[in-house]
Amino acid sequence: MILPIYKLMLHKTYYDKGFFNLGVDVDRFVRKGNGSIDILLGTSKEKIEGKVNRNANLNGTPRIFGGIKLRDWIWRNFQFKDIVDVIIIEPNIIWLKK
Repeated sequence: MILPIYKLMLHKTYYDKGFFNLGVDVDRFVRKGNGSIDILLGTSKEKIEGKVNRNANLNGTPRIFGGIKLRDWIWRNFQFKDIVDVIIIEPNIIWLKK
């Protein structure tokens, strides 16, 4: 089975704020409503608890909140405008990696 991957460019808001939006092309693979999601970080797959918010974007696509832990991991591993692979493992589990 091929897992869906979203190529996320780290624009200023995503790089600084600890959240990001997923696009319509992977929308159907992420949980259908608001709630918790596990975020796995990098090759170590460190797990942090995140939240899905489907009310933040007018089109209902998911905004993923990972807070300070997500922001700090991004700062340690990426530069502004780098691309992060967001791999949807299950509707409630995503994996972020280079």
